[in-house]
Amino acid sequence: MPKTNTNAKTSFDPASAFPAFAMPDVDVDAMAAFQRRNVEALTEANKLATDGVQAFATRQAEILKNVVDAYSDAMRGLMAVNDPQTSFAKQAEMAKATFETSNSNLRELATLATKAQSKSLDVINKRVVEGIDEFQTLAAKG
Repeated sequence: MPKTNTNAKTSFDPASAFPAFAMPDVDVDAMAAFQRRNVEALTEANKLATDGVQAFATRQAEILKNVVDAYSDAMRGLMAVNDPQTSFAKQAEMAKATFETSNSNLRELATLATKAQSKSLDVINKRVVEGIDEFQTLAAKG
């Protein structure tokens, strides 16, 4: 039968052996909940950003289709004109309309991108402020 040391301590507390390395009381559940809320906020922000990118891409594809259709119609209209002076006037009219439509489309796409980015950043900003408040509350308890 092996010998056992009856004088040996059954547990070792590193904090009492090394007081300089003692950890303050940490509410592990509160810290886990804190991190869970961070992950939830990032997940929501990513979803909003993804939805924004999808809306942007969908609208961009619609605009491209409209541009191709308009260009085809314009070319057919120009081919039907036999008078060079009338053709020149139609080309100038077409260039002006194309420029105005392009500017409008660019503004619309920029607005879509800005809104998507703003929604995503709002979620993150809100969570940062909440996180700072939560951290201050946890620190005050400790």
